[in-house]
Amino acid sequence: MKWLSFTGLCVVGLVALGILAVDERNVVWEAGQPLCPYCRSAMEPLAITCKGCRGRVDWVGTTLPCSCCLDSPDVDHLRDRFDALALPPAAAPPWLAAFPGGYFHVMDRGACGYCAGLKQIGEGGEARPCPICRGDGRCILCGGDRVVEVGNEQVHRRLLERRREWEEGERREKLTRLALQRDRLVDRDVGELRGFLEAASIRDGEGRLLVERAREQLAAAFAALAHEHDLRLGASKKAAGEE
Repeated sequence: MKWLSFTGLCVVGLVALGILAVDERNVVWEAGQPLCPYCRSAMEPLAITCKGCRGRVDWVGTTLPCSCCLDSPDVDHLRDRFDALALPPAAAPPWLAAFPGGYFHVMDRGACGYCAGLKQIGEGGEARPCPICRGDGRCILCGGDRVVEVGNEQVHRRLLERRREWEEGERREKLTRLALQRDRLVDRDVGELRGFLEAASIRDGEGRLLVERAREQLAAAFAALAHEHDLRLGASKKAAGEE
């Protein structure tokens, strides 16, 4: 009986050691940057092996504030500056034509930075779904709640699988010379990954990051407002000087 107990303990110990050996250490997060838990080298997004020490890692979730869309103070600032211009709808300056109609009026916290939450844009005289949020209206990075989950292992593994699908699709395209329906793949990616940092790696059919396109649109909006205010300020100072 003692031998059976001893044998059982040995088996349990070996199984436990095996589990520990297979369970890789989680990445370490510092200032939103994933680091290797072994050598502290920066980990590339979706990488499961460190380039520095070749150690294999797992991903553990944490949260960060969204960096793609506007928070409440940003929205208030944008609206205040736009309202201060008091622009008549029929006499909008040329720079306003670069944004979807109603962009500055409807922009809200957590909205898609490209369409301002309108879900569509006008091109060539007709409306079509926003190319960034795919007609959803919410920020693709945080899903509208301003909180982004990073390092989610389940999502991380799913996106690795999606990248394999992309590669296989591209190989099939080269072999059969059939057009790859990239937009449909992006639609699926946006829907599945919204709210996770992994969504920042989604690209459009031209290879551009969707998150970067949304940020560029927001930056252009603020720059346009600042430019218009500077013009008005300069004109008022000139008028005051002439008087």
